[in-house]
Amino acid sequence: MLLWMGVLLGAGLCAAAWRSRSRFSLYFGLVILLTIAVYAVGWFQVAPLLPAAGLAIAWFIESRIRRKNTA
Repeated sequence: MLLWMGVLLGAGLCAAAWRSRSRFSLYFGLVILLTIAVYAVGWFQVAPLLPAAGLAIAWFIESRIRRKNTA
């Protein structure tokens, strides 16, 4: 039940981000889906690190895009 709620949350974030053209929300939704997939596979030691790593990567990419657009 919790697994499906997470899948729906991640997919909903990705769909909303696609319509609003928000890259950060898209990355966040993909990180949620990737984390749930890793939990489903059974890599419980790796899964808690994914949201933090994914959000850090998303923030880095977004800041580079913003910097490029303002320069």
